[in-house]
Amino acid sequence: APPPGVSAAGPQTSAMLPLLAFNACSVLAAASAVRPLKQSIVNLARGTSNGLTADVSTAAQIGAFAQLLGEQNPTADMARSDLVDGEWQLVYTSTSGGSAGKLGPFVGRVEQHFNLAADKYTNYVLIGPAGFDLVAGKLNAKWEVIGDNLWRVNFQDISFSVFGVPLVKEKPLDASGVWRLTYMDGDFRILFAAGSRTDDYSPLTTPENIYILARKGAFNLGG
Repeated sequence: APPPGVSAAGPQTSAMLPLLAFNACSVLAAASAVRPLKQSIVNLARGTSNGLTADVSTAAQIGAFAQLLGEQNPTADMARSDLVDGEWQLVYTSTSGGSAGKLGPFVGRVEQHFNLAADKYTNYVLIGPAGFDLVAGKLNAKWEVIGDNLWRVNFQDISFSVFGVPLVKEKPLDASGVWRLTYMDGDFRILFAAGSRTDDYSPLTTPENIYILARKGAFNLGG
């Protein structure tokens, strides 16, 4: 039997238990602190068509909450984190046009599907009820890490289909941009994208748009 005050797992393990418990409590406390900020963004963005119809006041409030979240980012070296893997849905963006889900007069759901094993991501614009997409746009891209919180994204090709029938088949693209990541955890991401040639990129001078995404199914994003 172990001596008094020492667990059967050994003195080192026993001594680590309080530290592990403290770390677990810290993680839970941090998650509890950011959850209301995330929910506030989701609530404000709901009904704005991914941000396309957001008024100045709503955009300013979302921007303020996004900044607060960024100040509490829990993930070091976001550009290399595997937390990005999986399926994400756009909550809000300050841009307009296709990146915000706009196709002609319609606005659809925007999803990002990351496949780290295949080293690629696919951006979808989906118009129609969930599970029955009338129109779908698909953009394939790859990325390279250029800093602890920076990606250079290289867009490869784009395609469109209606009722599942291809209209445009993987038209090649020659475009790139820089994504500056400011927040990432298991169910929420915030980034700023500069959608242009990236040789002279600077976060201080290059125009950027904010993109806020939630892991698919983690929040009720509404219509």
